[in-house]
Amino acid sequence: QTFTKFFVRRHPFERLVSAYINKFEDPFMYYYIDTLAKTIIISNYLENYPRKKETFERDFKHLPTSQKQEILKQIKRLDSAQDNFNITFTEFVNYVTSSMDNIDALDIHWKPVSRICKPCAVRYDVVIEHDNHSEESQILVDYLQTNKPNNNPLYFEPYPRVSTRDKCNRYFTRLSKGLRQKLYELYRDDFLLFGYECNIESESSACDGVQ
Repeated sequence: QTFTKFFVRRHPFERLVSAYINKFEDPFMYYYIDTLAKTIIISNYLENYPRKKETFERDFKHLPTSQKQEILKQIKRLDSAQDNFNITFTEFVNYVTSSMDNIDALDIHWKPVSRICKPCAVRYDVVIEHDNHSEESQILVDYLQTNKPNNNPLYFEPYPRVSTRDKCNRYFTRLSKGLRQKLYELYRDDFLLFGYECNIESESSACDGVQ
């Protein structure tokens, strides 16, 4: 009861695309590019990898030769310091949606927010919209100054309006309707709890829609 609890809401698909861009298109994100990218490549061929690593060797032996060669080829490219090869957005989404039976094991950057912030269990004092967080942050400042006054004035530095909605839609044109549907099922609670709509029928506007 003594803490001010605030929450920043964002379109689930826009957050997913932002995470992919930040973690896999930024060359300085070494952990994600060097380690997790390799796991994602392999998991696109072996459904139970990496959650059952002890079976990887056995399963690999039983794969068709063509798949073995493709996996080894992709791993070699990922290991090459001279090659900027990285996973595609489609491969990333295949990996994320393969964890439907173990959602809590997902990386925090793309785990459904409803599983992280527990909005049904925590009563938040202030909710801010990410697309307009610079202006809406003033709501949080006003709340703090009114309900928890102190001798030090509070303020947020001005920050330009940030939205990756258009970029999100461009990335979603690369996905099949089936994959868009799987993503919606994964993030269904986020859509319902935070008031977003989902247009999975459209290849170019899947990230549009706020109720």
